[in-house]
Amino acid sequence: NVKQVLTICLAVIIFDLHITPTNGMGISLTLLGGMWYGGIEYQEKRAKSMFYVDIAQSGEKEKRTSV
Repeated sequence: NVKQVLTICLAVIIFDLHITPTNGMGISLTLLGGMWYGGIEYQEKRAKSMFYVDIAQSGEKEKRTSV
């Protein structure tokens, strides 16, 4: 997301672009889509890591009870 914002800002500065309302709407949609995708990706990674933590913890419990 930060890369998207920096790319847009640098393009506006370097190429002296004027952002029209239509361009602004497109930029907004792009940034919102990136944020949405990032949020989903974060949730999936978090769920996956919690899954592995649960497996590891259940394995430790089994080792303690079998000894």
